Amino acid sequence: MHERSCDIAVIGAGTAGLAAFRAAREAGADAVLIEAGPGGTTCARVGCMPSKLLITAADAADAARRSGRFGIETGPVRVDGPAVLARVREERDRFVAGVREGVARFPESAHIDGRARFDGAATLIVDARTRLSFRAAIVATGSRPVVPGTLRDLGDCVLTTDTLFEITDLPASWRCSAADRWGSNSPRPSPASASPSACSTPARTLPPCAMPASPSRRRASSAPR
Repeated sequence: MHERSCDIAVIGAGTAGLAAFRAAREAGADAVLIEAGPGGTTCARVGCMPSKLLITAADAADAARRSGRFGIETGPVRVDGPAVLARVREERDRFVAGVREGVARFPESAHIDGRARFDGAATLIVDARTRLSFRAAIVATGSRPVVPGTLRDLGDCVLTTDTLFEITDLPASWRCSAADRWGSNSPRPSPASASPSACSTPARTLPPCAMPASPSRRRASSAPR
């Protein structure tokens, strides 16, 4: 087994782990970054960035539907679900690639791929290949989605952050915006009076299962971030 020592061991190369690793290195510490997951950070892969891209597309459609109040007539607005999601994935992949390129520039001696476990108060074992002694450790492994047992029988019709951005089309229920329900120039009713049954687009309780079934998706499992 390879033996290695360092000042600070950072477990997890997500947003927090990368920030901690860089700060330690800039302060002159011998820091080692350990990552077992796909990398790229939760934010860029399945969190903030792709979700905001999806929200921005929804905002654009909603603004177009409501442009009549400014004297601008756009006609019927059609949301191309596959095109929306293709753009989300394209931009998401660009963000993730940028993060991975940055990690690839770290010195090889300062980055270990593998799953770490504690083997004492000041020692980590990484994939039974490396024993890493440290003075301080930062645990920044992030989180992962978990589907409650009562929903697991629904299979791919339950979406998590790990699967949401991989579907091929937007579910019909998502396409039903406030403008669809109450008209682009009509005042919005209060939440208490809003009813999904007023939607002009038939809503589905569950999205279409657009992805091929796989046990990993049903378990909503993923590597720690």
